Amino acid sequence: MDKDEEGKCTITLKYPDIIPIGQTCEVAETRKAVADAREGVNAYQNNLELVAKGIGLRKQIATLLGFPSWAEYICSKRMSGLYKAVDDFLTNLQNKLEWAGKEDYDTLLKLKEGHCKESGIEFDGMLNAWDTSFYGNRLLKTKYGVDSEAIKEYFPLDHVVATTLEIYQELLGLVFAELPQGTYWSWHTEVQCFRVKDKETGKHIGHFYFDLHPRHVS
Repeated sequence: MDKDEEGKCTITLKYPDIIPIGQTCEVAETRKAVADAREGVNAYQNNLELVAKGIGLRKQIATLLGFPSWAEYICSKRMSGLYKAVDDFLTNLQNKLEWAGKEDYDTLLKLKEGHCKESGIEFDGMLNAWDTSFYGNRLLKTKYGVDSEAIKEYFPLDHVVATTLEIYQELLGLVFAELPQGTYWSWHTEVQCFRVKDKETGKHIGHFYFDLHPRHVS
């Protein structure tokens, strides 16, 4: 990440920025600030009002169609058939997973306690939302010897992309041909466009855009 003259970095709330911060930043206050900006109460502005309005409209639709709730209505159109079948399944699953979740929580909380002690940081006795990725990543490194940053060195981007496209072509019986830059419209100069043909007949099927990065399109 580039730094300015003062040695500061400007980050966005897109996943290429926030995931590394959540997983590797030692400063809990920074992780919290990013988490609050991304998922906090004020992050979505009036979206919560829109969600509440949508829920109300769904309730009205379900009532007009003779169903006690939107859940009952939507389940009647799905393979589950009844809302109760879904609710029973999820409740049963929750009961089976609670003990495992509690064990994972306690493991990460203990890891946080040890880390705070080593770093001279006050331990608050809680595993906060901005702690889970950091200590989950720390657990992978310390207990299992898995370092996601080190693993990336074995998977250079260009090779991964080329190999993935080769696999899709073989599995689907297609041929991808990249179009030269400037011969197609795109929202960014790094965006690639591919022509798709049937491997056996050579018939043109269509095109697809390939963009590996989240972008703000004005």
